[in-house]
Amino acid sequence: MNAPFKALPETLELIKQQSINMAFILLDKACKQSDFSANKTLLKQIGDIKKRFIEKQDAIFLRLISLDHKINRRGVIGEIQREMQKLALVDQEQLAFQVFSEHFIDSAQKHIGINMSLLLLRFEAVSDQELEFEDLPFSPQQLAQSFESALRPIELDRDEKAEFFRTLLSLTNRHYVQWLNHANNQFIDLGILADLNESDANAQLKRKQQKQVSAQKRKELMSSISPNIQLDDEGNAIAPDMDELLEQIHIPESSSEHIIDNHIMCPDITQSELLQVISELQPILLANMQKVDDKGYLQLSSDLTLVHQLEKQTSLGNFCLDKVNTNSISLMSMLFADLFSNDYIAMPIKALLEQLQVPLLKTALLEKNFFADSGNPAQLLLDIVSEQSVGWSPDKNAEKDFLYQKMASMVQLVNQGFDNSYAIFDDAIIDFKVFLKNHQLRVGKIEARIVSAEKSKVRFERAKDEAKKHNEAVFSPYELPEPLTEFFSQHWQQVLFNIHNKYDGQDNKEWKQAVSTETLLRLNFEGHSQADNKRALYALQKMMLHTGQHKADVNEALKKIIPFIKTMVKKNKDTELKDEINNAEDSLDGSTELSEANVVTEAPQLTASNETVLESSMTFVNDDNDSLIVDQEQALQDTADQAANTQENAIKQLQDQLSIGSWLIDETPEESIKVKIAAYIKHTDSYILVQRNGIKYANLNSLEMLSRLQEKQLILLESGPVFDRALESVINSIRTV
Repeated sequence: MNAPFKALPETLELIKQQSINMAFILLDKACKQSDFSANKTLLKQIGDIKKRFIEKQDAIFLRLISLDHKINRRGVIGEIQREMQKLALVDQEQLAFQVFSEHFIDSAQKHIGINMSLLLLRFEAVSDQELEFEDLPFSPQQLAQSFESALRPIELDRDEKAEFFRTLLSLTNRHYVQWLNHANNQFIDLGILADLNESDANAQLKRKQQKQVSAQKRKELMSSISPNIQLDDEGNAIAPDMDELLEQIHIPESSSEHIIDNHIMCPDITQSELLQVISELQPILLANMQKVDDKGYLQLSSDLTLVHQLEKQTSLGNFCLDKVNTNSISLMSMLFADLFSNDYIAMPIKALLEQLQVPLLKTALLEKNFFADSGNPAQLLLDIVSEQSVGWSPDKNAEKDFLYQKMASMVQLVNQGFDNSYAIFDDAIIDFKVFLKNHQLRVGKIEARIVSAEKSKVRFERAKDEAKKHNEAVFSPYELPEPLTEFFSQHWQQVLFNIHNKYDGQDNKEWKQAVSTETLLRLNFEGHSQADNKRALYALQKMMLHTGQHKADVNEALKKIIPFIKTMVKKNKDTELKDEINNAEDSLDGSTELSEANVVTEAPQLTASNETVLESSMTFVNDDNDSLIVDQEQALQDTADQAANTQENAIKQLQDQLSIGSWLIDETPEESIKVKIAAYIKHTDSYILVQRNGIKYANLNSLEMLSRLQEKQLILLESGPVFDRALESVINSIRTV
């Protein structure tokens, strides 16, 4: 195997080794299956299979720290659109592997939730880059590829090889959650984002799912205005041919300010000539960057639509445009008009977006798939700038507003450096993300300290409660002498607390070891034939030392309970013998005592006629007034239950809508204040709100948040891709005609 060209960080190296160990365990399990345990040809090649798996995992982990992976460039605009997608012929073996892989991925993805999201956050922290689920070495896609690359070269019958692959993936799926848990726990052991909780994972999951939803919704949007909607086998809309769609779109008369006046008698214009004409608007927009308010912030240079600016300030009116380009320009004009009408985007940010009209329009003309492509770098840049406006508010002096100045210089560079490729957008996005990371470092530290303190407090209380609850459940059934009761309520409960607090739960190796230790103790308490008090005491000592208790304190505590454990063993064995004798004696005369008791206590049986009389008497007692009171009380109870259910549903919807990073405006002070949700603590149902500078603002529970939002005391600001929302608004205006 070739030596790695880069050294992995120690953390990733340990995680990788654990992943390889898990894979080897599953490989050995698969070999022990009855179908393969006697296959000597397969067993001889297991060493080579493991070697190839290691090579594949090395490549996947190294890609996490590779610069080439961090920068995923799109290349020349229109390049993808101009290439014909070719269908590759596959052999039967490859087809079988593909079928099994897809089945495994679909099944395993059901487990991609909290655990996978936590892993993603931790891998991002170590590799210092934004990742997708598919990038992780433990993703279903990567695991399937790793096993396939390890198995495909082996010399084995095609069907046997495919069946072994299927068996291996089935075992992997069965142990998939355990695989993810082990990796997360190892990150915790290494001190990597140990204070993450379920709310952090949900926020990450929402962000990643938003991209998938956005891409699918974009297809549906474009398909909704296509006269020939086509669906795939699962009923999902297939993205239409954009050249054909742009040819057929009809811009309504209600949007006449976005329709180009096309003069039939004018000469046609080539695409290169059209791009040159649009470039005439660029210096005019750049010159207007001098138009500022009294604080030095840019203002919109014109209230004209993009179409009207092109007609008035360029030579576009001298040419006749084809339908595709005409509609492309109209759509872009409508998009920017919608953005400029968005009250949630601050005016200085709108002025920056105005400067992006020319490069985005050129991009849309060069690549007709622009409006259907949710991952377009030009759109992503616009979204990044717009996203900053959500939590941004003007400073007293624009020159000292470093975030705004960076966005302004970035927009200017994109305008000046646009060369009909995506490179300028990619570079701007990467540069701006680096700036944001450094710019938010100080604020992030303040915010992180606040959130960490809140999480630690809640985590501490939850660990204390769970340790006490578990301890009582295990040992309360036994009549223990005072020294043992004191030992378990103090020293052993501290062990449980330390483990639960470290991992924030019970799904870890150390907790299972603690439970095993308790089992050894219970065998002694119950006088079991396999009880071994020395072994139990050794296990106690080991767990106490492992969880951080001082050696001298541990030995002192154990010395106090050793005599009582030995006494408990003898006592329980004697008690067990006495119980057997008493049970035997009871069985001799128990039947007589039981019959005598029945004579005294047995209630008379109701006959059918008696039941009828009883029912009629009850009806007689419950007159109309009593019935009315009962009905009213029931109605009030039903109303209360209905209100409670409505409120519960409203809170659930609120929790689905709000996420970590959401921005709100608090209208209750004299001056409106923007605040951000820094964390949500599920255990205490508490939203932690911070201001733009990272300082804690408030703690509100779900009911308080719901009430204040309903009363408009808090206003949730829009977040996420503004381009998608603007496009949806434009498409709806076209579709409703």
